Amino acid sequence: MSILKINVNYFFMVFCLLSLFFSCVTNQDAVPYLSRFDFDGDGKNDKIMYTFSGGGHCCYRISLFLSSSRITYEFPFNIDGGYIKGLDDSNPDTFYIADYDHDGLPEIFLKIQTYNDEPLAIPREWREKYQISSHYILIEYEDNGILVKDYAPVPETKKYRPSSPRRKN
Repeated sequence: MSILKINVNYFFMVFCLLSLFFSCVTNQDAVPYLSRFDFDGDGKNDKIMYTFSGGGHCCYRISLFLSSSRITYEFPFNIDGGYIKGLDDSNPDTFYIADYDHDGLPEIFLKIQTYNDEPLAIPREWREKYQISSHYILIEYEDNGILVKDYAPVPETKKYRPSSPRRKN
């Protein structure tokens, strides 16, 4: 009788450990936030990387590695600091990933060129190269490339919407 009890307890302990292991492996939380998204629609998750300049409020910069082309796009945009564990989804008014234009692919929302949440001038080089004029931008994959565009906040709802909506046929 005692051998059977030990075997049942042993089996239960092994079952619990395996269940815990497999739930962690398949749990979406086990995948780092910046690697959870397929921006180019190839069925493979792409990867956002970032650098931090140091200090309490300034600044992060991101780059985006696309699995389909194996190209890393580096962006010059400064994102205000304040992330305790590194860049993540804890401050969606500054950095967030979602399908804003409902085309089936996620976009990266950024609030750029601020220090301690105070807006600074958008550098002329950025305005010319990316055709942006706002502190709110979206980065998205479109027509086999990366597109950066202005994005306008909707003050009454604190949600964000495209400044120039587009539809795909």
